[in-house]
Amino acid sequence: MLMYLFDDNGLHIVRWYLIMVMLDTLLGTVRSAMKSHLRSRTYLKGIYIKLLSITGIIVANGLDDMLVNYMKINVGFDVSDMFAVALVGYEALSILENMHQMGIFTGKLQDILDKFFDDSKPEK
Repeated sequence: MLMYLFDDNGLHIVRWYLIMVMLDTLLGTVRSAMKSHLRSRTYLKGIYIKLLSITGIIVANGLDDMLVNYMKINVGFDVSDMFAVALVGYEALSILENMHQMGIFTGKLQDILDKFFDDSKPEK
């Protein structure tokens, strides 16, 4: 079924995305439990967003198929692959943010991440 929904080139990107979604979900759950902010509504909202993202990859793959095979329009790149790569980047940032909020990083890296993720603090 995956081969039908996703093209051969993008299947490995989707696999990485799914691995990152599982890791992000696990880290987000642990982070929320550590801070006593584990809420089912927030958890379900995150799951819905991730499922919507996967659906978006499927729709983008259908769009690719329609453009290239039926309309004979070559856009020069695979839309679904680009969308999946963007989602992998988003998940990577989310994982990094969860790890930062859990206090996993130390030293200079923690300072850099504090500046990157804590934009509510005024700059000196």
